[in-house]
Amino acid sequence: MKTLIIAEKPDMGRTIAAVMEPRAKNNRTYLEGEKYIVTWAIGHLLGLAEPDAYDAKYKRWNIQDLPIIPEQFKIVPNPKTKDQLKMIGELAKRCNAIVNACDAGREGQ
Repeated sequence: MKTLIIAEKPDMGRTIAAVMEPRAKNNRTYLEGEKYIVTWAIGHLLGLAEPDAYDAKYKRWNIQDLPIIPEQFKIVPNPKTKDQLKMIGELAKRCNAIVNACDAGREGQ
């Protein structure tokens, strides 16, 4: 099995792969070598659901409904990056370990 390394962005992923797997094969959305697969997030892969995902009444803003604090927040794929999120999920199934090489800040985690 291999280790999946997820970088913050493509250029960072290529830099990591150059060190970890210099002869990795370029598969457009990831690089694959003998021991490691390196891929990347391209912007935000996930985000919080819009208010109307919790209740249809939130489709129209009403000051009486504020604050909107759900018991559990819903996370949804970003439509702009959903293909990359799907690819990361597929690659993760092929690996026995995952390394988060994204931004060390809370947002990157």
